[in-house]
Amino acid sequence: MTQKAAQTEVAHTATPWQTRGMSDCVRIERRIDAGYLNIARCGTTKPGPHETDIQETWANAEFIVTACNSHDALVSALRGLVPNLLGNGNDIGCWGCGVVFWKKLGHDPDCSVAKAAAVLESAGAL
Repeated sequence: MTQKAAQTEVAHTATPWQTRGMSDCVRIERRIDAGYLNIARCGTTKPGPHETDIQETWANAEFIVTACNSHDALVSALRGLVPNLLGNGNDIGCWGCGVVFWKKLGHDPDCSVAKAAAVLESAGAL
């Protein structure tokens, strides 16, 4: 049995998350009644030769927080849109690339709807 198979599924810390500058790093945190719950640390405020500078550290932390805070809403939106945009399997085509499904041609490689469906499928959300 692999380590991953042996692990029980644990949910991530609830959002919203926020960033907060510390003396030595930028923290990603969640505000709780007792103060802050530390989720992750980004970079350092004292960068060395293999560290990002402080502006990039802040940008990375903000990017992580924005992505995580938006994740559930984006997955929910895609779940609602993708099945409708893919068509119902009859003679209705994909709204992204126009392929008619009864012809069983598959999607255009650049089809944004098919890419969205693949993202949801790989995340186990479709």
